[in-house]
Amino acid sequence: MVDKGLTCCSEVIQDSMLRLIKDGAVAHASSTALALSENGIEELTANIDFHREHITLRPQRSATIPRSSVVRRLGISR
Repeated sequence: MVDKGLTCCSEVIQDSMLRLIKDGAVAHASSTALALSENGIEELTANIDFHREHITLRPQRSATIPRSSVVRRLGISR
């Protein structure tokens, strides 16, 4: 059984994530980049209105901030 409606946060969205979104397993994906094959690019562009509702591209800086900096700002300690 596959869970439906998951949210995924990743540095890169690849073809497999597009399939998971299309199948409904992933409701929303957030990433800093796309790494798609030619088929993935065709899928994305052919169904851009669908995918725009399910994918957020965020600034790369949000993925490259050292984790310790984020932890420190949140006030979380070991």
